[in-house]
Formats: sequence, structure tokens, C-alpha cells
Amino acid sequence: MTSLREIVAARLRDLGRNPFEAAKTAGLERTFLNDILIGRKRSVRGDNLAHLADALDWKTTELIERLGDYTYGRSSADAPPHGSMSNERDKSDIATVELSVIRSALAASLKSQGMSTEFAESTAELWIEDAKRRAETENHFRSDPGSKSDGQ
Repeated sequence: MTSLREIVAARLRDLGRNPFEAAKTAGLERTFLNDILIGRKRSVRGDNLAHLADALDWKTTELIERLGDYTYGRSSADAPPHGSMSNERDKSDIATVELSVIRSALAASLKSQGMSTEFAESTAELWIEDAKRRAETENHFRSDPGSKSDGQ
């Protein structure tokens, strides 16, 4: 299993960058990446997710996929090619991701595309609420085969 520290160390090595230089160019605190490398910081949240992706010259979604491989305990040999979503990850795996992680990642991705913090966070919240409503409606229809198509 590859840890956050190993992901960051390998990518910095591939890019030929030191952690202080990469942090500075991405708008992070000078010691942010070094704290990951020495084990002082083991997770990344909110805006820092997009900044970390920038420091590693990845899109936020690429970083999230790699972190997902770590979270789900897949080795790089077991993981799907980066840049494509896993077809082998079942719905129970996806359901175990904390909603706050999804909200933060979505907002960070929107902010990295130039949205203001307030607009990105409210958009992320609206998308999540819409997804919840759709899931509840879909589950309602599946659990009650005699229900009408309008949901009543």
C-alpha cells in the first residue's frame, strides 16, 4: 500500500523538485510538503487538496484518484490506470467515503478552476444535495416495484 507520504515523495522525485520549492510555487506554506514527508501531516483537506495537486503538477482529480488508491488499500499493481475511473470498485466502497471528503474535494476542484471559495462551496453543497435526492428517489422506486412513476 502506498501512503500519502510515499505518493508525494515519489512525485517530487519524478519532477526533480524539493518540497519547499514545490510548496512555494503552489501557494502552500513553506513546510507543508515537508511535513507530509516527515510524517507530521498525514491528511490534506479543503483548499490544500487543490494546492497539493498544483505542487505535484497534477489535476485535483488525478490526486484524488491516487489518494483513493491509498484509501482503498490498492497497490499500484491493483489500481486502474490513472485518468480513468475504476470499473472494479463496487458501490459499497464508494459509500464508505465520508461526505465531508467528497464535499471538500469537489469544492477544491471547482476553486482550482477559478471559482470563488463561496461559490464553489455552495455549488458543491447543491450538487451533493441533488445527488442525495436522486439516490433516495432511485432507492424508493427500486424498493417499491408497485410505486407510480411520479414517486407517490
